Amino acid sequence: MKTTAMLACMFCVLFISANFANKYVLSVLRFTYPTIFQGWQTLVGVVMFRALISTGHIENLMHGKEWHDCAMWLPGMFCFLISIYSGSRALANLPIP
Repeated sequence: MKTTAMLACMFCVLFISANFANKYVLSVLRFTYPTIFQGWQTLVGVVMFRALISTGHIENLMHGKEWHDCAMWLPGMFCFLISIYSGSRALANLPIP
């Protein structure tokens, strides 16, 4: 239970810090292409994840899974992708308080 709470807190901190970073880049630096910026964030996340798997810091999450197990997650992943894109568009248009 303690590990779950720690992971939830870490997710919240990373999510909030990513939103602040996105808002800073989109509004203060006037970067008007949020999709490209989030593409770079995703690429860095994937590279870091693969590096952690290769060094043995985390176990391979897909070990022992079949494609049909992962296919059930596709609608949720697509909705999450849409929410990230629409959130970045909204962040680009909101004024800084």
